[in-house]
Amino acid sequence: MSAILRVCQMMGIASKNPGLKIHLFSFLFTFSSLALFCSAASSITQGQPLRDGDTLIYDGFELGFFSPKNSSSRYVGIWYYNISEPSVIWVANRERPIFDKAGILKIGSDGNVVVLDGNNTAVWSSNVSASSNSTAILNDKGNLVLSSSGDTSKKYWQSFVDPTNTFLPGMNVEVNSAKGENRFLTSSE
Repeated sequence: MSAILRVCQMMGIASKNPGLKIHLFSFLFTFSSLALFCSAASSITQGQPLRDGDTLIYDGFELGFFSPKNSSSRYVGIWYYNISEPSVIWVANRERPIFDKAGILKIGSDGNVVVLDGNNTAVWSSNVSASSNSTAILNDKGNLVLSSSGDTSKKYWQSFVDPTNTFLPGMNVEVNSAKGENRFLTSSE
């Protein structure tokens, strides 16, 4: 509140109308609370899908449906938020695009993150053993993490383990050679 008072004093408002200080503080508190509430959506939970046109935004990253330049195909991806030319850093349904804007990203009944097309057909899934009570959270590193709703430290899957074409700080590309696993970063162009 002292910062607001200083701004009011610099503008000459506080000395002319002391009651205005309280109104300004109330307005700024309400506005900042509303902005925080509106930008708080950074997760997908059971029964709360993300539809084409909606996005999750968290700390410089955005997740949603997009179409590459000169294409009408739709993909689910993560990109840097609020830059003039978004740079997609991860794509879910890279092999199976959606051809309309009826796609949905949701937590399936088996607890996996799943992308459905307009016919309710799965075109991509995280495909892991997960709890039916799981949550997908976009974090501050640009990583989509599928974890237990009750214990977010229990991670079932994360986009960093399923890279597409970008290596980000904090990312570890793990490979289990005994199981024949290989991981590759592959350009989308």
